Amino acid sequence: MALVRFDGGLTLEMTVSWALNQSPAQNGVVCRVHGDEGAVEVYTSRGAVMHRGFGHKGESKETPLKLPRMTGHAAMMRHFPRMRNRQSGLPTLGAAQGVTLMRMLEAMYRSAETGKSVTM
Repeated sequence: MALVRFDGGLTLEMTVSWALNQSPAQNGVVCRVHGDEGAVEVYTSRGAVMHRGFGHKGESKETPLKLPRMTGHAAMMRHFPRMRNRQSGLPTLGAAQGVTLMRMLEAMYRSAETGKSVTM
C-alpha cells in the first residue's frame, strides 16, 4: 500500500494484493478516481461509470462512460509508428513521465525499507 501526496494537496492511494476478498464481478481489478465534484469507477460490470451530483445520503447520478474504440496494447502499437514517422505530434507519454514514475516507485521502496515517509 502506498499513499502518495502531490504538490497542491492531491493524493494517490495505491494498493496491490495477491489475495483480496471482493466481489467476483470485479475480477480482481479495482480502479476508482475521486475528485471534488464526482468519481469514476473504471472496472464495473457495466463498464466505466461516472458518479456526480452526490446527495446528502450518498446517492449520485450515474453516467456510463464510452471507452475509446481501441485501448491497451493495440492502441500503443497503433500509436508507435505515428511517433516514429512524426505524424501526430508528441508521444502520449514521454521519457519525463517514465522517469517520474520510476522515482515514485523507488521512493515507495525506500519508504517500505525505512518505515518513514520519503520526499521527492
